[in-house]
Amino acid sequence: MAKEANAPGPRLLLEATAIVVSILLAFAIDAAWQEHQERRFEREALQGLLEEHQGHQEALAGHRELNLAVRRAVADLITACRQGAFPSGEPGLDVAMWLLRIPATADLGGGVRIALISSGRLEALSSRELRFRLAGWQRVMDEVADDEAQGVRVVHDLVLPYLTRQGVPLPIYPSIEAARANVPSPEGGVLTSDPAAAQRVFADPEFLSILEARYDGLAHTTSELDALIAANEAILGAIHASLGE
Repeated sequence: MAKEANAPGPRLLLEATAIVVSILLAFAIDAAWQEHQERRFEREALQGLLEEHQGHQEALAGHRELNLAVRRAVADLITACRQGAFPSGEPGLDVAMWLLRIPATADLGGGVRIALISSGRLEALSSRELRFRLAGWQRVMDEVADDEAQGVRVVHDLVLPYLTRQGVPLPIYPSIEAARANVPSPEGGVLTSDPAAAQRVFADPEFLSILEARYDGLAHTTSELDALIAANEAILGAIHASLGE
């Protein structure tokens, strides 16, 4: 009977229970640590995305302004072709002729977003809406890029060759602000276009056709830029919501 009382069964059971509890506790601690690491990674990713898309917001606003400036300049040149005289007011003829040959393009980049997608860590973001919008961002950017690539082709293949053939001198400015202030490029260049040469091309139907093609492309690019700006604002809203702001 004494041997039965001292049987190791209860002690072994206690030891086994202690081992199981220790293992489960270790798993729980590890899971909690992993969850902490995931949430830390998510917050750092969100902060990076916030800075990135805030930068996009500023860049897109400036890019849209340039697109509209070129579009207004081309519209005034079209008016000159149809009415025989360049409209008074801003932009002047020199600025309009300079803007005509500016193939504005946007290069936003996207290091944080690209890194999340290429590494397969996009799922670390808990917001389904944010994941969805980030995944679709490239498609909206590609629409703008396609339009702008077409604009580059129009400028390089139609506008510049035509003006060169016609012997039309073009003003050279370092920026749109310098153009508006009539500040020349540091490298030098024509400060004023040749009114006689301009008047000659205003009467040429080929020039009008080129301008109309350029204007149609710019108008379509404006709508695509508006869609990109709206997509960026939606992403920023989803980021702020994920950050609890």
